[in-house]
Amino acid sequence: MTPGTCGSCLSLLVQLQCCGSCRRVTYCSKKCQRDDWRFHRRNCKARPRGSPPVPLLMEESNLDDRSSADEEVQQSSVRKQVVPKLLHERVVTLDERQSERIVEDLAALPPSTSWTASGTWQERNLMSWARRRLMELLDGSCTDLSAPCGDVGHVEVLSVQEIEGIACCGESRGKRKLFFDLSFVLVFKATWLAEYGTMSTNGKVKMLDFDSELMADPHTTCGMELEFNDEIMNPKLTAEQRRLQEEATQLSCHQGDVLNAVGATHWNVLRGEGLMHKVHQRLRIFLQEFYEQ
Repeated sequence: MTPGTCGSCLSLLVQLQCCGSCRRVTYCSKKCQRDDWRFHRRNCKARPRGSPPVPLLMEESNLDDRSSADEEVQQSSVRKQVVPKLLHERVVTLDERQSERIVEDLAALPPSTSWTASGTWQERNLMSWARRRLMELLDGSCTDLSAPCGDVGHVEVLSVQEIEGIACCGESRGKRKLFFDLSFVLVFKATWLAEYGTMSTNGKVKMLDFDSELMADPHTTCGMELEFNDEIMNPKLTAEQRRLQEEATQLSCHQGDVLNAVGATHWNVLRGEGLMHKVHQRLRIFLQEFYEQ
């Protein structure tokens, strides 16, 4: 007599375990018995009452009849018949459920065009309108875009330049959305009365972060960067008078008057002082008209 082989791993049996139902297949451990059960249960049949017990030890001649190669072929054939079939059935079920869910979602959408029903975002470019409208609102010919400077002088907007950014309008799933984020440069002219006559200079205010979300809050302002030209312009002055006036301008209080008149700070705008306060009023008109597009 020689020991048999395990019905799962085909190793020699040292500690005998056998199927509790048919008592025909032996295993080397409980783990192998559990691993082989999903294949063995299709062929397992309970032993009828009164039948002689199946010996756990098999003779060498019986082992030859049941070779390890035959068991490997039998196990592989069972796996090919069971595992791919279960996976295939599971994939088909998931595809069918997903298809039904997509059809239900599309049916629940409100009536709209094909591109909005699919949930995509289609934009309409409004930059041409934004450029044209900003130039109209901030044109130098507007009489109210000026502020007093000192006792006699004033500052006024000459033009708006370098309008850049994005402005768009779109619709997604029946909801209309508008957005803009712009920047531009305001050119202004400051005039005041000096010792030799009327003096003037040009400057620029770079308007940054002019967007739809920021301007919706009345207590916020755009970012502003102020720049002055180095040359003091007055064609009626001689070269010597111009030099003396430029030196005097750097030491006088006229530059402070110009800064207050321009009002390119957050607090000046909120207090309603300076030229930039009036510019922000025009920008809020732009915001209101933009949402009406």
